[in-house]
Amino acid sequence: MIAVSLPRLSVLDPGSILAGVAFVMAPLALYAPLGIAPVFIVAAVLLLIGDWRGALGAWRIDPILGSLLLALGLWGVISAEWSILPTHSLFEGLRFLLEAAGGLILFQGATRLEPERRDLIMKALLAGALLAVALLAVERILHAGFIRALADLSEERRGSFSRFDRGATVLALLSWSIFVGFGVRRRWTAAILFAAVVFALILLSASRAAMLACVLGAWSFGIALLWPRFVAAALILVIAFGGIALPEFAPDGATIGRLHDENPALPLSFLHRLGIWRFATLRIAERPMLGWGMDSARGLPGGGRSLTELMPEAHFPRPLEAMPLHPHDAPLQWRLELGLPGLVLGVALVGWILLRIAGASLSRFERAGAVGLAAAGVTIALFSFGTWQSWWLCSLWLVAALFSTQATGARPP
Repeated sequence: MIAVSLPRLSVLDPGSILAGVAFVMAPLALYAPLGIAPVFIVAAVLLLIGDWRGALGAWRIDPILGSLLLALGLWGVISAEWSILPTHSLFEGLRFLLEAAGGLILFQGATRLEPERRDLIMKALLAGALLAVALLAVERILHAGFIRALADLSEERRGSFSRFDRGATVLALLSWSIFVGFGVRRRWTAAILFAAVVFALILLSASRAAMLACVLGAWSFGIALLWPRFVAAALILVIAFGGIALPEFAPDGATIGRLHDENPALPLSFLHRLGIWRFATLRIAERPMLGWGMDSARGLPGGGRSLTELMPEAHFPRPLEAMPLHPHDAPLQWRLELGLPGLVLGVALVGWILLRIAGASLSRFERAGAVGLAAAGVTIALFSFGTWQSWWLCSLWLVAALFSTQATGARPP
């Protein structure tokens, strides 16, 4: 009898854990994006149990990255001392530290996989993404018909495709892992076809942030094939601008109203963001050095008031909250909630990641793919989602870990 050697797969095997995450992540993001955080926790705990010695040394992957994460989280914890939501800020700071630890554990496990495990994850990524693409296409055709059948939506949200914004965003980010995975295996036709299908579907979706992330990510990828450090430096400048210059140049109500009158085709969501940013800058001026406390934007004085009342000259067509939970801009949120020290730490953290990506020991194609993914993530962070939202931070960690399983530098195209 001939003995056949099969790769060992178990619930504690890093390849099995990450393959499971790779398959469920995109479909889960469509229908239950908040469920990404529990998936992240389970995956990190399983990796910790399976290889606790390696997991406890995960910070050695990049001590500077670990130190910046620790510093930002501790500053968030300390901000509870002056926060307008002290208990909440303390909790958010501690949660950020735990999520950072879990993210490093996941990244450590992803970078130590054997080639056959990486192939397994590639198959799981592709299967999950294609399932998500199919579901998103059907939902588009049926005007969110599955959701209407499963959930009791208000009349306003019936048929609304915007509820899939988070799913479209996660799909846009995960697609970079698959695109690069095809590339390193020299399956160029499949890579281009897959990218075209995902890009076309996201263009048809209601998520403008996901659309913009696709466009700017692809543009950054093209430039990074020749000048990756240039793209990284440009992204760092944009991030710094968001926290330093935006509070100085955020348009007032009269300017927003003039923009609206002169460009009636501008989406209301964009005008709303301008109003949110203006409101945030006014609050920053009241506490410029230390901020209002980590994740305290939801409790800012006047945040629940309507912009039509606060900025009547902006001519908003309907009542819109001045601060709906967060400012929809990561650097602005760092500045608003954690003051100048928080902004410096946030810019330093993202800047270090971008510089490491631009100088990574990867093939030119893989490095450009990593820069494209980073540009897409930065784009979304500048326009959507709260900086400290667990589902968003966990998504970023999982996307980075899964991408690292495909971009290894071992098989340059």
